Amino acid sequence: MSTTAAAAATSSQALYGGFWRRVAAAFLDLVAVMLAATVILLPAFFNEALQVVVAVVFVVFNFGYFTYLNSSSWQATPGKLAMGVKVTDLEGKRISFLRSVGRLFAMFFSNVTLGIGYVIAAFTDKRQTLHDIVAGTLVVRKDAAPEEIIAGGASMPTTSGVWVCVAAFAVVAVLFNLV
Repeated sequence: MSTTAAAAATSSQALYGGFWRRVAAAFLDLVAVMLAATVILLPAFFNEALQVVVAVVFVVFNFGYFTYLNSSSWQATPGKLAMGVKVTDLEGKRISFLRSVGRLFAMFFSNVTLGIGYVIAAFTDKRQTLHDIVAGTLVVRKDAAPEEIIAGGASMPTTSGVWVCVAAFAVVAVLFNLV
């Protein structure tokens, strides 16, 4: 079977990380960042002089967590890996650190639109958020080959693991009055 035929055969297979899978990954990353924040910010509770320094360290950590990990050989944060997805460019290649930085800054637009920039992932063919469109990135199945990504495919199914994470997110949001 030729490479073109193989790509065409896989084009109808699950490829793109859908809206709920991405919500679940974001929740897992939120938990990881909050655990790190607790460790990083803890000294500031006991020493007012450290508050600014510790806050800067946390901002740098948060920035590095998303930009470095999405552009690393993993191509994903731990939350994305747990949900079975990775970040690529439109040709299925690993994104550069600078593109990852641009993607992070483009999230501002997804947030400023009161979350609509995230919700559009449920309605776009390639399940792209606004920041993915701006940065020229895709969130795809973690074992997807560049040929598959170029050929295209369907959205990944919402599995029970995804629903468990989404339900946990909802419970946490209600318990901490986040909604």
